[in-house]
Amino acid sequence: MAGKKDELKRVYALTGGELLLIREALAELKRKAGVDGDESFDLTELDGAAVGAAEIAAAVTTAPFLAERRTVVVRRADRLRVEEAESLAAVLPKLPKSALLILAFENPPDPRSRAKKQSPLIPVARECGSEIRCGPPNRRDLLQKLRTRAQEENVKFGPGAAELLADLTGDDLTEATGELEKVVIVTPAEGVIDKKVVQHTVMPSREWRVFHLLDAVCAGRTGSALRQMGLLLRMAPRIDSAAMRDLFPMVHRQLRLIWQARACRDAAIRTDSAASDAFCPRHHNWPEAARRSGFVRDKIRGMAPRLSLTQLAAMFRSLAEADMRLKGQLPGAFPRETVERMVVEMCRTAARS
Repeated sequence: MAGKKDELKRVYALTGGELLLIREALAELKRKAGVDGDESFDLTELDGAAVGAAEIAAAVTTAPFLAERRTVVVRRADRLRVEEAESLAAVLPKLPKSALLILAFENPPDPRSRAKKQSPLIPVARECGSEIRCGPPNRRDLLQKLRTRAQEENVKFGPGAAELLADLTGDDLTEATGELEKVVIVTPAEGVIDKKVVQHTVMPSREWRVFHLLDAVCAGRTGSALRQMGLLLRMAPRIDSAAMRDLFPMVHRQLRLIWQARACRDAAIRTDSAASDAFCPRHHNWPEAARRSGFVRDKIRGMAPRLSLTQLAAMFRSLAEADMRLKGQLPGAFPRETVERMVVEMCRTAARS
């Protein structure tokens, strides 16, 4: 981004889905436009899920009152209907010099739908203005950002504490930063955040709990696996809905990654080589997950040697049958017993040599 107000472009697309970085980029753009005050007459913020192209165009083409630019922020721009996004894209090249349109694509890209066409606004915004990538940082950058933020609060991480915080939050910068604020409050007067403080303060992410569930499954620790399953479902008003919506897809995702890593290992193929395409799908694959998250990479590498492809196939079968029981396609008892049966079956499978 340029440093002067008159160097601001007319349209910006904030993409990548990392909410903290999007908020920071948005705050910087508003500051440079001179509309960062609490009561700015030349700032309008809209929700992409509730407005259309005509309303956005009308707002951004209104002449500014006091500032040099009429700034319009469209949050959740990814929620604009396709036809509305296409209509707005046609308007972008015609925006007046006094306009500043900021499109915040706040939902992270879904790996399961990555093949779908991106919003038509993004390439047009890139051509007429600028795209600011606010994607998740890699593991090294994430740890550095956490350490920097801790220093800004006059505290520092002890050995392994920053890594544990990243693990517990699934390498999610926004979530880790929010949890860090709690950790700072309970940090001892010496100003050093140790692993014990992190462990007792941070709320683990669902991904972390799923991996610990699978850790226990791989080790055949049925009691520990059932406890982790209970923690994942304890806040759900309906166990069947929560299992089918959250638990089963997450377990399936991690089992798929373990299967891909194990298949590559058995075939003596490096996961970063072209030959790994024989076992890994184009999207949502083990090499991609390993690049995106050091936590996921280390967990999958640790689990893959412990389970054979035959054992993994049996676990997929247990998962599929549990899903069918909850849907009434196979006879089953109550939802909790169905999920617990799945966990017990997986533990028994892992225990077989």
